[in-house]
Amino acid sequence: PVACDSVPVAEDITQTQAREVVAILNEHGVSAAAARKSGGGAKYEVKVSSRNYVRANALLYEHQLPRRVELSSDDLLAGQSLLPQS
Repeated sequence: PVACDSVPVAEDITQTQAREVVAILNEHGVSAAAARKSGGGAKYEVKVSSRNYVRANALLYEHQLPRRVELSSDDLLAGQSLLPQS
């Protein structure tokens, strides 16, 4: 479990990215938890204990996480109309 003195090591990421970050950190002995950000829609954050912050960031850097999300044209246009609404 992540202690109450937890700090974010990854923010505004997708659920898939959050799971990947938590998996790598846990695999290397760093307890991490992902949660949906309040008011953030589908955005997540990953938190670790403040005492593990430096190690967690080093692991994320080493594993190049969180990975950048490649958006398709469908993703970019989701919720947008090409024609003006009247």
